[in-house]
Formats: sequence, C-alpha cells, structure tokens
Amino acid sequence: MVPVSVNFSKNTLEYADLLEQVKEIMNRYGLPEGLVQIEITESVGDMDIVLINNIAQSLISMGFRLSMDDFGTKYSNLEMLFLSFRSALLKLTVPWSRISRAMRRAGSC
Repeated sequence: MVPVSVNFSKNTLEYADLLEQVKEIMNRYGLPEGLVQIEITESVGDMDIVLINNIAQSLISMGFRLSMDDFGTKYSNLEMLFLSFRSALLKLTVPWSRISRAMRRAGSC
C-alpha cells in the first residue's frame, strides 16, 4: 500500500458525525490509519479552538497523521497550531522568528 494524503476543509471538520464517517470509510476499504495523512486546510483558523483541538486529538488517537495545509495563506494563527496540533506535522512557510514567538506564547519552549 502507498501512503495517501486527504484534505479536510473547515466544512468537512464541521460534520457532526465526521469521526464515525472516517472510521466507516477506513473499515470499508481496509485502509490502515498509519498510511493516511489528513491535511487540515488553514480555513479552520476561524473555528473554535476547543473544537479544532478535540477533532485533531481524536484523529491522532485513531492513528492518523495530521498536517496543516496552506499555512500562511490566510489566517496564520501559530498559537492555534501549537495548541491544537502538537502531534501533527506542520507544513510551514513562515519566518522562524514568528514560529519561535508563537511557541513561547503557547508554552512549547
């Protein structure tokens, strides 16, 4: 099997039964979670941070790899990233100084 990436937009994350749908699709096709990377688009930047964190942590606990897609193109909330996506791959295209400041504010350094 080959690893794949799937983009989840803000609209996708707002589905009430998202986690159940993801489980059902994975079971239907017999896909191992470790080979699926879910790329969360930056449009989640205007969502409730508690909701984003809960969804991200649930997906990570289900065995999925997460990454932030298109970071720096719209909302650019580094603090939200470090609070909600601590275990995720962050695909950043921003100056290191901004990342370092946000990590310090989020208590990661």
